[in-house]
Amino acid sequence: MSYTIAVSAIGASGGDNSLTINAWTTAQMIAAGIITSDGQVVAQGTAAPSGSPAATATTAEANGADGQVLLTVSTATSYYIQVVGSDASSRWSYTAEPLISGAAQTSNNLSDLASASTARTNLGLGDAATHPASDFSGSAAGTTGKPLAATDSSVTNSRTPTGSAGGDLTGTYPNPTLAAAGSAGTYTKVTTDSKGRVTSGTTLAKSDITGTGLAASDVGADASGAAASAQAAAQTYADRYAGSAAGTASRPLAATDSSVTNSRTPTTHASTHASAGSDPISISASQVSGLPTLSSLGAYTRSINVVSTATAAGSAANTDYIYLASGATTVTLPTAVGNTNIYTVKNTGTAVVSVATTSSQTIDGQTAPITIPLSEASLTLVSNGTNWAII
Repeated sequence: MSYTIAVSAIGASGGDNSLTINAWTTAQMIAAGIITSDGQVVAQGTAAPSGSPAATATTAEANGADGQVLLTVSTATSYYIQVVGSDASSRWSYTAEPLISGAAQTSNNLSDLASASTARTNLGLGDAATHPASDFSGSAAGTTGKPLAATDSSVTNSRTPTGSAGGDLTGTYPNPTLAAAGSAGTYTKVTTDSKGRVTSGTTLAKSDITGTGLAASDVGADASGAAASAQAAAQTYADRYAGSAAGTASRPLAATDSSVTNSRTPTTHASTHASAGSDPISISASQVSGLPTLSSLGAYTRSINVVSTATAAGSAANTDYIYLASGATTVTLPTAVGNTNIYTVKNTGTAVVSVATTSSQTIDGQTAPITIPLSEASLTLVSNGTNWAII
């Protein structure tokens, strides 16, 4: 593809007979040092890049007359234009844009198109581009050849429907009614369509009752007789389960019968439940609750302990402690304050056994510990509330 650069050349004064027009590429201009890589001009004048220009042409205009020269180039890029006269002077137009031969010019604003109507058709505009803006502003409903205004009442107000109803409806809008599908009346057997509407009605026949729950023979000669029989049966069952007096056969006992509302005194059967009777009543421990414990009644338990090393005596309430000690060991009594237990310490060995106290409390007024030097000898001690005493 070739491109064309149109250059208007003005002849130099002084009798130039011809002008030479050269087109140089940006790369040639930078290599010659005339411009920088960012397009800034470094040098002007008669200097020209080395090599051949991208395109060249000559005009014969002279003595200040002007003319147009067309340069043909192969690349659609920017070029620098040099105009050279016979007087060896050069004039530069720093950039020139090539044009595709026969292309529309930007400066002509599409006035150079061969056919404006054909161009509109090719762009799919039809004749819309030839109408004024007022044709598209919107008009009232019913205006021929105009769009409907967005504020027209036909699209902003509610509209009451009119006309004849169809489908499952009959009559006219705005008050249609359901189309009749059957005849008015009261029926014991009805038929409906797929929309649930009753389409017909008739009388229920005994042949309509099927299944194992109720056979046709259970109904009777007709529906009215079946209803009467069913009602009588229902009444019979209602009477049967309403409750009757005690002793009535095949009837439940009435809830208000005196046999269940009055207190009853047991008779001869009670004597057989005694401890010497034929069927005495036994009560297990799991059936008894609420009885007091031995400790709550003040009863004591006994704790016997065999020791051979230093031991702190127990202090659980209501417990008598016995310590059978052997070897050279010490049994230390708990505090005597509030203690109501009895403590017995016996020497079962051959070494000396000692009895100590807590918080410097005394034993029979003596400073503890008290020793039991003899084998099989023992001490029994109780608290006087503050100290210990041997009994």
